[in-house]
Amino acid sequence: MTKHTYPRFSAREKNKNFMRLLISDSQFQKEVVVIRKMPSPYSKGVKDEDVMSFVKAVSNLCDSFNIPMNCRSNIQEYILTGEVSFPLNNFAVSPSWPDFQSVSSKTYTKLSQKEQIAFLKEIKRFGNNLPTISIIRNLEEMLESEKIYKECEEYNKSDDNEYNLTIKELLLARNKTEVKKVYEYKRMLTNHRKKQFGKI
Repeated sequence: MTKHTYPRFSAREKNKNFMRLLISDSQFQKEVVVIRKMPSPYSKGVKDEDVMSFVKAVSNLCDSFNIPMNCRSNIQEYILTGEVSFPLNNFAVSPSWPDFQSVSSKTYTKLSQKEQIAFLKEIKRFGNNLPTISIIRNLEEMLESEKIYKECEEYNKSDDNEYNLTIKELLLARNKTEVKKVYEYKRMLTNHRKKQFGKI
């Protein structure tokens, strides 16, 4: 059985240290005391304006202490309950729902090398299911050859022509002689389209 290992909680220790340092700050605690005197947004019968005032006070506190966005719900929880918690990662990676046609990512702090590795692994895990766009060498030359092939094909469909025009004749008329390339490029383009778009 394959063990799921992503993400590896790359910021557990540093975020724990950050929160412990923060709550030990006397100025932070003074502001927390003030906010705790405000009506709780979860108390029965609380007014909308009191909720907004509480949210704004917490936001201002976080701004004044330069607290990352992913820690702010933890700060609110601490103010309301006294419980100390912290995010386990400083990034978030999530696929679009329900089509899974894109992957969104956010980083909340400057990532350490360890965090960068975990972040990229998480992007790769979700990104493996996304469409792939490949570089095709000599694409313009292939498309030009395909154009010649189609031109010859269209010419031969007409009932007004007395004989069928060959690729070789058309190429000679244009001072080009690589007949094999036209057929090879047509085959390659067919394969590329099938691989890229899932159909011929």
